[in-house]
Amino acid sequence: MLGGLAGGWLLLATPSKVFSGFVPYLILFATAVLAAKSLLTRLGGKPVAKRGGAPALILFVAQLAVSVYGGYFGAGMGILMLAALGLYGLSDFHERNAVKNLLSAATNGVASIFFAAAGAIRWGDGLVLGAGAIAGGLLGAAVGRRLSSRTLEAVAIVVGLVATISLLLRRG
Repeated sequence: MLGGLAGGWLLLATPSKVFSGFVPYLILFATAVLAAKSLLTRLGGKPVAKRGGAPALILFVAQLAVSVYGGYFGAGMGILMLAALGLYGLSDFHERNAVKNLLSAATNGVASIFFAAAGAIRWGDGLVLGAGAIAGGLLGAAVGRRLSSRTLEAVAIVVGLVATISLLLRRG
């Protein structure tokens, strides 16, 4: 929650031209982290850490950094969380996705409250986006439960790459 608040503050303090220049690279970074984790797992690699102890502290710090990123720029945050949780030892994609959804809701909820308090929300647009996010989340969950972890991970990587390429092409 602290990370979402810090990221929201950074977003409002950053000029939009600077922010838009970062966007494709932020998505590419998030996608590369997930793809690297996926590739290491397929090559027989083990998680970087087992659950508990010092590795839990490392995961906490990583999650804080991802939450700052998420409060600043929500797209790709889920991919980074999925990768971090996988490196921590959560091997089942469905399990990682459930934890990611809870952490994302906390991060985005706090950032949204911050943006509302700062008067930075266009409520008409926000309501449309919110309705779309809820519908997409329900549909995505229904479809996702029917797919394997490997398939879901591959879809997340492809979506990240397509988004990066699309944004880079728009920049010209």
